[in-house]
Amino acid sequence: MCRQVLHWPDETRSAEGLAPRAVDISDSEVDEAMALMEAISGTDISQYRDQYREAMEAVIEAKTAGVEPPEMGAPAEPKGKVVDLMSALQDSVRAARKSRGEDTGDEAEVHEISGQRAAPKKTSAGAGGKAAAKKSPRKRPAS
Repeated sequence: MCRQVLHWPDETRSAEGLAPRAVDISDSEVDEAMALMEAISGTDISQYRDQYREAMEAVIEAKTAGVEPPEMGAPAEPKGKVVDLMSALQDSVRAARKSRGEDTGDEAEVHEISGQRAAPKKTSAGAGGKAAAKKSPRKRPAS
């Protein structure tokens, strides 16, 4: 996308001083930079293709010819094995406990809680707490 903005003459400023200063670069520095770029970017991009663009071009060609666009194929199945991360984590924890000699039982022990306490009772305002402020009677205008 391209966006253009119109500016009033007083909003623009001169480009003088904004450009970088000229720098002298030797031929050996340019050669080293080119060698570095070739070493870093050793990927051959010709092996990649834009499948989305190809599919869109096929749809556009079919519509311009007045033919029904081709049906999309089913998405390819994943090539790798899908791993359940939670079960892998649980297996790892069990293996670590076993290596330390801890009990590897899968079930947690449940203990009854004895002597449950009753909820504390609310105390009234006069029993050691601050008393609420009393309202003064409403003043009435003299008749």
